[in-house]
Amino acid sequence: MIKLKQLKEIQGNIAKKQFLDDNRKDKVFVECLRFLIDDLVITNISSKKYNKELELNTTMTINNVSEMLDYLKESSGRDIDIINIKSFINKQNDKDKIILEGLVCKNYSIGFGIKFFNQVITNDKIITSPYQGCSQFSEDKVNKLFKENNKLYSQIKQDGQYVNAIIKKSGIVFTARSGIIQYINGRIKDELILLRNFADMDFVITGELLIDGYDRKTANGIIRGLISSNKKISEGSLKEADKFKKKYKVSIEEIEDKLKFVTWDFVDYECFIKGVDKMKYKYRLRTLETLVLFVSSNCISVTEYKIVNTYSQAIQHFKELLSKGEEGSVIKTLDFAFKDGKPSYIIKLKVMFDLDLRIVGFNKGKPRTKYANTLGSLQVESENGLLSTNMSGIKDKIRDEIWNNKEDYINKIVVVKCNGISTNRQGGTSLLFPNFLHIREDKLEANTLDEILKIQQMKLELN
Repeated sequence: MIKLKQLKEIQGNIAKKQFLDDNRKDKVFVECLRFLIDDLVITNISSKKYNKELELNTTMTINNVSEMLDYLKESSGRDIDIINIKSFINKQNDKDKIILEGLVCKNYSIGFGIKFFNQVITNDKIITSPYQGCSQFSEDKVNKLFKENNKLYSQIKQDGQYVNAIIKKSGIVFTARSGIIQYINGRIKDELILLRNFADMDFVITGELLIDGYDRKTANGIIRGLISSNKKISEGSLKEADKFKKKYKVSIEEIEDKLKFVTWDFVDYECFIKGVDKMKYKYRLRTLETLVLFVSSNCISVTEYKIVNTYSQAIQHFKELLSKGEEGSVIKTLDFAFKDGKPSYIIKLKVMFDLDLRIVGFNKGKPRTKYANTLGSLQVESENGLLSTNMSGIKDKIRDEIWNNKEDYINKIVVVKCNGISTNRQGGTSLLFPNFLHIREDKLEANTLDEILKIQQMKLELN
């Protein structure tokens, strides 16, 4: 265990890599590192759970670290699992106890992750969490799919917080696309347990977390805060729930009660780990729909979709979704296999264009953030004021310049990149994901709403 302590204390990536390379033949050392940073190894044991006072007898004897790690890989985080592990760790010296507990709870910091590990241990790399993404849109790509398939799915492109729900007999774990654990509790987790009991198999559901009653950007921020707070609570922080409520004006329990899990894929667990499931998508989707229907859930759903037979139908559905404030759509074949990567048979339709808008106000950055004392976002409008939005994505170099010289920038024309027109919480016309590009010194008028509508229509090729 001393080598883990030494590695933790080394400063700089070059020195860490050298130390790892020098000790790559120490099988136990490398095994501990692999266990610690592999996000697909899940123990369900937090520091709080580990430190529970339990009065149980051990059911087996763990003789060394390798046996402990093997046992943990099959552990479900139950009380009896913790007793067996603590029985072994309590026999070690005080320094090793701290390191071993960090291994068990997977929170012993060594300053690097999977990518770093794989750069040194090249002969037996850690498999990263599979993630099936979308190919970028082009008309040729979509037309090719229609040429090869007489019908396609056109699904709503969600823009919430992406998660994999890993649903096993031993418990439910949420992970990000990177494989990092996402700490989610409440109704969603309870209903996923019902799905597992009904299906009687281990599987993974892919989807996104949303919150009722909040716009997507605000909801995603709250969800990230929820995950962070739940992690700290699991590690024993007693004040984190109060901090969360003070920041978001709502309790963790209330937010978890509002959480929605919108799903679109179902993959056998073993196939997911391997990164390939050859079952056709239409059957995986049908299985998912059957499971969700069984639970009759009001917090778990399957993303809305329709069958489209032509390119024009796909674009029309895309336009309909934009008019409802959605980000866009995703085109998929019915027969594709699950595969890690961004395959050509899944294509996201997403409009993107530039506009000229007028600066009408300046928003200060949020307290206790990097931009607390400078510009957070710009308030911008169309020429006739019928479209307004708050725009972010401002480079730090010009951020302070604008904040310190507001009188020079008020009414200036700014170029904004966005993903289409949307409706804000007040029912007004706004933009999807507006980002700052640059100030225009050569123009005195912004685009009107009519001009913006025509620009979007042109981009959708629907004139």
